[in-house]
Amino acid sequence: MASLLGAEGRPAGQQRSPPRSPRTVVGKASWPALVDDDRHDRVVALLTAPERRTMRDGARRHLLTYGVGECGVCGDKLRAVPKRITRKVAKARTDDNPEGRVVAEHDLYVCDSKGCVGRSRSGVDAMVEAVVVGRLAAR
Repeated sequence: MASLLGAEGRPAGQQRSPPRSPRTVVGKASWPALVDDDRHDRVVALLTAPERRTMRDGARRHLLTYGVGECGVCGDKLRAVPKRITRKVAKARTDDNPEGRVVAEHDLYVCDSKGCVGRSRSGVDAMVEAVVVGRLAAR
């Protein structure tokens, strides 16, 4: 969905921030400070430390239902997980694969706490997308 991507080809909420200018004090305010200068400087140092991880290792692949899905059994949140299934298929037997093993990968939403529920991510995302687009179109 090209409309959800920003100029850099990333999802709209994951665009890079413009570089920030260094803090410049042009004069003391006439009101009392909410945070004293020493504490402010320590927080800035903590948040801008190079060893602090500020970005995830990879882009989230499940944007539409993140934090929305709920387990129908226990009520916990759903999370996205890859599921790998290996099966033996007689037609897949070759000299390199005498047992005919076939690997299929599926992306699922599963219950975060107990794994009570598992649903196809692509099916759930398609349904959510259809509902959201339908509601937006009705406005």
